[in-house]
Amino acid sequence: MREQLELGYVFGGLSTFGQRPFLTEPTELDSWKPDVAVVGAPFDISTTNRPGARFGPRAIRTQAYEPGTYHLDLGIEIFDWLEVVDYGDAYCPHGQTETSHANIKERVGDIARRGIVPIVLGGDHSITWPSATAVADAYGRGSVGLIHFDAHADTSRAARFRAPISCRWACAVTGHPRKSSTGWVRRECAGSRCRTSGNAASAP
Repeated sequence: MREQLELGYVFGGLSTFGQRPFLTEPTELDSWKPDVAVVGAPFDISTTNRPGARFGPRAIRTQAYEPGTYHLDLGIEIFDWLEVVDYGDAYCPHGQTETSHANIKERVGDIARRGIVPIVLGGDHSITWPSATAVADAYGRGSVGLIHFDAHADTSRAARFRAPISCRWACAVTGHPRKSSTGWVRRECAGSRCRTSGNAASAP
């Protein structure tokens, strides 16, 4: 495996994020002590429109194949300042929402409990619930910040399908002063295909 990671060219070997070291076990996180761990959440069965986001982690890794991350404005090579590893994917068996969300929460929790910053590659909006919950469990609700990159702008209240479920779930577990009620999330999700996911991952 080490030889595959150190082939030195981008078109051969194992595809990891930025050709970073590939770790599979929590004990390896203890040994490496990275600053950041990238983890995939290949889950999309709660999408309300077009499926396919389950292939997101694989596609992102395939495109983020260059090892260099030189920042022109700051004049630094990011990986010289941050130790980043690829922690693989959470196991998301198709059609099993509760199991998938539980596995995502466990995988992200492995990272957050060790004081490592998780970067989660999705995946549909519902993966925010187990991911943010895992980080909030490690640091405390109200003490978590979340940066969310989406493939399109859907955070407007006037959006036709009222799609920003990920933002609402994040509010529920990070201690947003106005929208921190689990019941509020359940009511907001009622009638949509994400309802089961929201109930299954209810915050304590």
